[in-house]
Amino acid sequence: MLRSFIRTNAPRLGRFSSSENHFDLVTIGGGSGGLFTALKAKSYGKRVCIIDKHKLGGRCVHAGCIPKKIIYHASMIKEDMEHYGNDYGIYFKDTSIDWLKIKKLRDDHTHSMHLDYLKDCQKVGVEVVQGVANFIGEHELNVKLVGSNDQFKVTADHIIVATGSRPLMPKNIEGVENCLNTDSFFGLTTLPKSIFVIGGGYIGTEIACALQAFGIKTSLCMVEENLVTPFDAEVTGYLKEYMMSVGIDILPCSAVRKVVKREDSTFEVHCGQCTPRVAEGVLCAAGIKANTDGIGLEDIGVKMRSNGAIVVDDYENSSIPGIYAIGDATGKVILTPVAKTAGTRLATRLFGGDPNSKLDYSVIPSVAFTHPPMGKVGLTEAEAKAKYGEKNIKVYKSRFTQLFHEVTKHKQPTFVKMICKLPEEKVIGIHAIGRGVDEMIQGYSVALTAGATKADYDATLAIHPTTSEAFVSL
Repeated sequence: MLRSFIRTNAPRLGRFSSSENHFDLVTIGGGSGGLFTALKAKSYGKRVCIIDKHKLGGRCVHAGCIPKKIIYHASMIKEDMEHYGNDYGIYFKDTSIDWLKIKKLRDDHTHSMHLDYLKDCQKVGVEVVQGVANFIGEHELNVKLVGSNDQFKVTADHIIVATGSRPLMPKNIEGVENCLNTDSFFGLTTLPKSIFVIGGGYIGTEIACALQAFGIKTSLCMVEENLVTPFDAEVTGYLKEYMMSVGIDILPCSAVRKVVKREDSTFEVHCGQCTPRVAEGVLCAAGIKANTDGIGLEDIGVKMRSNGAIVVDDYENSSIPGIYAIGDATGKVILTPVAKTAGTRLATRLFGGDPNSKLDYSVIPSVAFTHPPMGKVGLTEAEAKAKYGEKNIKVYKSRFTQLFHEVTKHKQPTFVKMICKLPEEKVIGIHAIGRGVDEMIQGYSVALTAGATKADYDATLAIHPTTSEAFVSL
């Protein structure tokens, strides 16, 4: 159990008490948002507490970004061995996978991250409580420790709701209880020989690509026409084309109606107007729901949306002064760096003397760890035209074969796209798909954030031979 800092016989406290149960800042949730916000606030010399019923790191560490990326790495290694090894004169006798070894490697690493985060908190004096917090006032929480009946009252000048999210299991899908979700998937000790993935967002598409690379027969359906809709449609079009070429059964514009468990323990999935698909496993990756229910927000009048997301302004303020929300709990942009940066800038605004500190949501880079990976920053072509008008936008793009694939029989698409605003040709969008773009997009994010123009890119010396040189030679 995490260290508890409050005595079990602590008295009931009023607001803004000067006792040990009062803090400058409390974060409800120890994921990336809550954790790094707490550490930032502590750097300003404030008394800070994190309350979380799970391990530190949140879904990103334990059921999201980190375990997903480790699986991605494993699947890419297998794909390289099978598709490209022979062409490069490197031969492998066995490319079978040891799923239990991958799982142990992944689980050991995510647990070590939790321990490292806990040590970081203890080192600087951020209090950590493994417990469940509920609002009983605008600045007061009741905290029940996990694994005991002990309860305490905590007060704080500022309280941040950083409770994250959980997988959404749509009630309109009959038999949805037969599906894995994106949490239980990471607990599998064996992999099915075939799988049906519901949802074409980040995690559904990424897992579908990885499992296909592992040799698992994979189907994927989505209600939209395009995969991973935050990305530019032209880029995702190349991804869909490639995924289908390697055998992934993609069903666009198709909503799942029913999942039936058959007598042989396989599942029959009824999707859109398509012939029912049969698979050994069904993964529901149909979205997420904010973890805001049951913590008393409604009782104190915090304004929320119908889906449970907390309404906040550009500075992460809720409708109640002194209560804030960041990350998935707001439903703004569901990305770990967004929660982390929004929170740390909030801490700077509250305690660092900068009243204008906030996250600029208009320039957010992102990567999908698909096969091949996609990267983006800024506006898509459709967004740019909608915002500025088609006549005020100029698009540069290039489709080519990387040198890596020039000498191989199996090839993946490579495509880069730059969106500029006229007349100065300021770069307002960068989009790419291809081997290595997941690592290169960060640099282009810096350039876009700094206000670079097409002329700035043209004046930049190209590194040859690389994929990234395409952006300075468009």
